[in-house]
Amino acid sequence: MDPSKHFPVTLTLRADTALPRLRSLARSLQRRTELHRAMGRRVQQLTRDHLVEFSARHPNRVGGRRSYYWFAAALDVARPDHLRADGRAAVLSLTTPGITRTLGPVYITPRTPGVEYLAMPVCPVAYGFRAGWLPWLAPMIRRGLAVGLIEGENRIRQRTTVHGQKGETYFAEKPGGLVWYWFAQSVLQPQDRTLLPSDAELQSAAREGAAAVFDAIIAGHIK
Repeated sequence: MDPSKHFPVTLTLRADTALPRLRSLARSLQRRTELHRAMGRRVQQLTRDHLVEFSARHPNRVGGRRSYYWFAAALDVARPDHLRADGRAAVLSLTTPGITRTLGPVYITPRTPGVEYLAMPVCPVAYGFRAGWLPWLAPMIRRGLAVGLIEGENRIRQRTTVHGQKGETYFAEKPGGLVWYWFAQSVLQPQDRTLLPSDAELQSAAREGAAAVFDAIIAGHIK
């Protein structure tokens, strides 16, 4: 956004103050970095507040304990080093992985080498835990394939050798018990533009940041 073209500036002029203030305003439009930083800072604050509200409105769907993922994203957005400004523009870095859903659908696949499936929590108590942390769970077998992890009183123990290391693996012998996770090779998360403020809100915030600079110049706080 070029504030000299898109931002309406209204001045109240007096003969003894108008010329110096106009000169200061003209100089500020030449020193774009300070102006862009103020615009970017206001957008940064808006984005932080939006993510805090989004986190409050979206608890886990199955009622599990909250991970506060989007609240953490709000804290990440607010980091001072995530806002950069120069004479051309202000750039706000959004590094939380899920934020890319604002641009389009996101496919999630396992990132750990050797892991072929994602473990998707399906009961409230499973949220906040990695499946590998829970030794009392056993694979749930259907037609010879592991389809999930089940809490199992009905388990059989089988000796296994993995990468030359001998150990024991537990398998669910028959249906029963509480299913904690289903396995999936990938997950598609649909696009969600509401993760960030609307374009109109972002533009309005940028204008507010520019207005604050202009008001400070007109008031004589910025020379």
